[in-house]
Amino acid sequence: MNRTDVDKIADRLNLVLSLMNEGRDEKFTVAQFSKILELKKVGDLEKYFINIEEPELEFLEIFSQTFAINYEWLTEGKGHPFKCDQQIYISIYDCLERIDQIKPFIIYFVRSQNLRGETCILLEVREHHFIVLNSYIHFSEQVGLGGSCELVAFRKLVMELILVRKYITKGVIVSDQNFKKLYKGEIHPKVALMARKGKFEHWHDDFTDIYNQRYGYRHHGKYDKNFKDGHLIL
Repeated sequence: MNRTDVDKIADRLNLVLSLMNEGRDEKFTVAQFSKILELKKVGDLEKYFINIEEPELEFLEIFSQTFAINYEWLTEGKGHPFKCDQQIYISIYDCLERIDQIKPFIIYFVRSQNLRGETCILLEVREHHFIVLNSYIHFSEQVGLGGSCELVAFRKLVMELILVRKYITKGVIVSDQNFKKLYKGEIHPKVALMARKGKFEHWHDDFTDIYNQRYGYRHHGKYDKNFKDGHLIL
């Protein structure tokens, strides 16, 4: 028997729950989802998970917005579950307007632990709501003129977010594999954060200190080659 679109939506709803619970000690439940969605009864949501009733598109849109799920993936299976931001940014600095629109609780600068040092921006809006912005740069000695300009734009963005906008920011380093999955939207962002390499750091803030004048300069020696290469380019 061919599986219907409704069957597949139920599967994807359950997959969202599974992916959000990966690596968590305290698991999300359908009941918790129902509470977050402010539904009157758990059954109002459970019926969609166990596929006894077809969800309305309006509900799926609310579900997607609440948990930062790719609506097109949820309804049609296109793309990846957590690839929500589809905007095109000419420069990494152009992310500033989007960040101000979202007003995140915490901004994470996530860097891949590989030779290219890909770095993206992850926004934590709520415990269950994360957005990876659709832009990244390279921390590497291999960048050309365009890459060098983007490192300058990154420094400008970080300084604006910290010194002017007063956002809470954290630096994160993750494995190459987890970075790729995070940026594509294949894993829940919280999973990547929990699997980070070492503690949260402020390497992004230290990176802006091109004249080695602040306290953070003392930490430069412990950072990896990508950080040092990027810092020298500035």
